Amino acid sequence: MTFYIAPSYDSHYSCPNGHNNSSGAIHVDRRTWTCTECHYPLDIDMTDSSGLTLTVERHPAKTIRKGDHIVWDKGNSHLASGKVHRSFAPDSKQQATHWTLFVEDYGSGTVPANQYTNRI
Repeated sequence: MTFYIAPSYDSHYSCPNGHNNSSGAIHVDRRTWTCTECHYPLDIDMTDSSGLTLTVERHPAKTIRKGDHIVWDKGNSHLASGKVHRSFAPDSKQQATHWTLFVEDYGSGTVPANQYTNRI
């Protein structure tokens, strides 16, 4: 259980500015999770084994703020989501490179600051 993006759950990508065909987004940058035409974050449908589908955008952990909702891999092929209660750089040697999130129904986790996170 962690805040990594879990692309194995991805079921559909869509550009919010219409750079799509019948299958979804035409130009997907899987490094930044944006449309390569307009550079806007993609709308990403994530579907777990129970059929739960959540639509997210992917953003670096350091841009997640209190009040945001994020999605993570709960394990056993299931997704979970929760509200962010705190978001900050840790007070340690990792301060320059990591980010800590306190999330409802998860607790706390520290990840690389530039690691992409699923935000609803």
